[in-house]
Amino acid sequence: MHSSLRSMRSRFGFNIGIQGNDIELIDPPKSNGHFNDCSHFKLHNMLARKNQHHCVFLLATVWTLIGTFYIMASVIVQQADQSSLHRSSSFDKLPVDDTIAVIKTQEEDIDDAQNFDNGDTQNDDNEDTQNGKHVEDEDNPDEASRKNDDEDETVSDQEELAEEVEESIGNLEPPKNVDDDDDNNDDDENSEGPDHHEYRDMQVDDFCDAFVKHCEKKDLQLNPSDDEESFESLVKTLNSRMKKGRFILSHMDKNKRMASWLSFFHEITHYALYNPESQAVPQLLKDLATKRLHSVVNFDKGTQIKLLLTFKDGAKAVMKPMRFPREQETLPDHFYFNDFERHIAEIAAFHLDRVLGFYRVPPTVGRVFSIEKDFNGFINTTLEEKTYISPAGNTCFYSDCDMYCDSNHPICGTPDQVEASLQIFLPGKDKAEHEDEMHPWARSYSTTMLSPWEHNDKYCETVKAEDQLYRKGRRLLDLMDVAVFDFFMGNMDRHDIDVFLRFGAPNTAPILLDNGRGFGQSKKDIVSILAPIAQCCQIRLSTLAKIVKLYLGPENLSKLMRTSLEKDPLKSVLTEKHLVALDRRVVIILNVVRQCVEKTGDFDRVVIDDGH
Repeated sequence: MHSSLRSMRSRFGFNIGIQGNDIELIDPPKSNGHFNDCSHFKLHNMLARKNQHHCVFLLATVWTLIGTFYIMASVIVQQADQSSLHRSSSFDKLPVDDTIAVIKTQEEDIDDAQNFDNGDTQNDDNEDTQNGKHVEDEDNPDEASRKNDDEDETVSDQEELAEEVEESIGNLEPPKNVDDDDDNNDDDENSEGPDHHEYRDMQVDDFCDAFVKHCEKKDLQLNPSDDEESFESLVKTLNSRMKKGRFILSHMDKNKRMASWLSFFHEITHYALYNPESQAVPQLLKDLATKRLHSVVNFDKGTQIKLLLTFKDGAKAVMKPMRFPREQETLPDHFYFNDFERHIAEIAAFHLDRVLGFYRVPPTVGRVFSIEKDFNGFINTTLEEKTYISPAGNTCFYSDCDMYCDSNHPICGTPDQVEASLQIFLPGKDKAEHEDEMHPWARSYSTTMLSPWEHNDKYCETVKAEDQLYRKGRRLLDLMDVAVFDFFMGNMDRHDIDVFLRFGAPNTAPILLDNGRGFGQSKKDIVSILAPIAQCCQIRLSTLAKIVKLYLGPENLSKLMRTSLEKDPLKSVLTEKHLVALDRRVVIILNVVRQCVEKTGDFDRVVIDDGH
């Protein structure tokens, strides 16, 4: 492009000026033989010898071509400047002291790398434009050759940039045996996907080896080379080492028969909502998925349509209906606080929490309802008045809430069948007092303002200085667990956490409610969710041991989640691309912790064994 401009200037060798009716050649260069003896002359004689109109047309054409080339050159320079900005970012190479800048750059880089890998929409548009000019290029072979050379250089630059971006997030290799064509492969409901999505990182390899040796000093064997050592076995080992919680409710008489939801209530401790070995939870899930309803009322808390269902046996559950297909992800122009909730996110969150061995999400199950049959006679008058038949012949309804609850945002069946998640309603405050607390790393819920942690790298020290809740007890490490959990889901909507108060908030594990905005972006890793870990440089030993085991294998998180989700009545709860993202995020979490250990130089200062 630049060579074309230079050749044009050397050929014409003058600047053009217009004054009144005179066309002037201003300051011609002395190197041009035609104008050696003058520095300023007018074209009257020329116009007398030739047709004035033809000359004016020629000069106007030249001026238009020069302007066109100048604009195209400016665009190329601007794109080169933007590419250099992307090249300057590197999550791995920057110190943890620059946490906020690193976190934000990391999110942008991952997006850019995926755009290059998958063939970005802008490139497709450019290709269409070039195809439209194909005939014009054939008339000028030299120009076509130059364009081809420029295109080759651009593609080469993009490939180089993609490689640098991948290196900046830990040299992650693409998953083996995974086709990137989302439309044809990822959303196939009958496909179970590959058994293993393997992301490897050399620095993480070394970190995991060092951590395994560190665990041996703690009498914890991860057995990375033992293919028989399953992830479930490790979780059981860790559970056996943990402190035992006290029951929130008065413990039941084991000889007394009671409904599954009551059995579940009486097994809640201040460390976990349920015991993974208990039979109460499987029976409760079955009952929620099959038993008949007694009443259906609107549950007007929050921004989305929710219903409170009461069953014949007295159990209560919060229902979140399906709003759009599970393949649809977060709209690109939506902020996290404007995003729609997903029923499948609530179901997947329960299974993820159980696989990771946290046991802090209330039992949740999927179910298909017939609005006309299952709800008929059980809904209250207010809800009945907001149920109607759409022009397409589908049964729809809406309810009351803060945002998406009006006739413009209804829930519609097909024709009256609607999927939903059902989450058991926890004991009321009359039975077990609890409260919600503001999450210190909550986001601002503003389109313009940032939260304090987003521009203060020392924010963790501020949190501990202002509230003793985070200086003593388990709460700070609990927040690290919450960060891991939310990062796996891509959930930015953790504005508060709930805790039972019977045995004191500092010593009680948080309850993880409202997970409906998770699993919305399979191709974007929201690394800022890990800000608590990166800023405090602390993580619980048991939590890190599980993540390292997921990295070392033989089982990975996507396979464990796929197996667990198959037990839900809805099946195919998550698409394959969301499962693949879980394995990728394991590596990112380990990289953040690795940098903290390298910064402090001591495992014991970062990895805390508090008995939980």
